[in-house]
Amino acid sequence: MELKWLEDLMSLAETGSFSQSADQRFITQSAFSRRIKALEEWLGVRLIDRSTYPTQLTPAGKEFHETARKVIASIYDMRQQAQQVDKGNRWVEFAAPSTIAARFFPGWLETIEQDVPPIRARIFASNLHDCVQSFVSDSVDFLFVYSHPASPLNLDAVRFESILVGRDRLVPVCGVGGGRAVLSLRDDNVTTFPLLSYGAHSPLHRIVQDRVGRNSGERIFEPVYENSLADALKGMAIAGHGIAWIPLMSAAPDLEAGRLALAGDDIWEISLDIRLYRAKDASKSPLDRIWSAARSRAF
Repeated sequence: MELKWLEDLMSLAETGSFSQSADQRFITQSAFSRRIKALEEWLGVRLIDRSTYPTQLTPAGKEFHETARKVIASIYDMRQQAQQVDKGNRWVEFAAPSTIAARFFPGWLETIEQDVPPIRARIFASNLHDCVQSFVSDSVDFLFVYSHPASPLNLDAVRFESILVGRDRLVPVCGVGGGRAVLSLRDDNVTTFPLLSYGAHSPLHRIVQDRVGRNSGERIFEPVYENSLADALKGMAIAGHGIAWIPLMSAAPDLEAGRLALAGDDIWEISLDIRLYRAKDASKSPLDRIWSAARSRAF
């Protein structure tokens, strides 16, 4: 049994909707349903009456809901107590998608430490879903994300706040052959291009699809490979398997070294914001000093 299953049940009891709770928990509806089913199988009882709308808890579900609420509160209380014991040796916890963690965070931290004492930083680098889950469950202090209108991050504005701390661009790249790009969106004689695509549940997938849909014209983008990691797509692009939209901070070293080439003009680029989030109730030292330093250097 996993803590996130209990938190899923809390959400479903609140919303009465599998789809709304899935959005709230930043997972697909099918994955959310599987986790609720797994909790029911672990308990050996049916918790959800699926014959009604809004969805309701069964009598057993109502009784277990109260127990689960107390268990969740107890676990987070124990974690807070443990952190208080260790507060003299405090780590500041960050979560960020892998590209931001590897390419943006080191320079950002160096800049921030010009205004605050050295930070004992620990960063959790993963996909957006896991990063957001770690943040909203208070497992980390700060969250970095890419931000774009085509893929908004709908965090509760009552609980969380954010600032703009950086900018990046998604650029279309491909492999190099004979000193030039092996694929070119400038070539009007080519109508079909192999696309190295982010996974369907990646926010970068929605962002790229939004731009490709608006710019494609006569061009057809045929997905030939899918991976949610930008570095994995970059490797496939270097090997000549297609075009990928890669954050410039990740692609730049390979573009400069001639391992990658730009596959299109500026019109194909996608501007991205990098935002830093924190919980509004986190106004305590040293976290508040870090936030103040970040805000003073915000865009």
